[in-house]
Amino acid sequence: MPKLHIALQDGFEGEPVTVMVNGATVYQQEHVQTDYRISRADAFDVPLPSLPVTVEVPLPQRHITQAIELADSEQRYLGVSCLEGQLQFKRSPTPFGYL
Repeated sequence: MPKLHIALQDGFEGEPVTVMVNGATVYQQEHVQTDYRISRADAFDVPLPSLPVTVEVPLPQRHITQAIELADSEQRYLGVSCLEGQLQFKRSPTPFGYL
């Protein structure tokens, strides 16, 4: 089964983060902190049974919830950052590079 790689990147400051795919919780951590040396907080893979899928990320302490629909089977990598008071999603067909 194909997988979707989700990378939590910039802007996470020690807060709880939940990630849902099609309404099901696939990731939940209480303390997510970006390592700004490499612009990465955490990363994980999710089985991807079929497309399209909706990825939703609520940040309750910031009163932010945003979602993105993924329909392109070539873009198996999703970066999520929290910048300027909103979530930003970055789709990619290739893995993200971290130094």
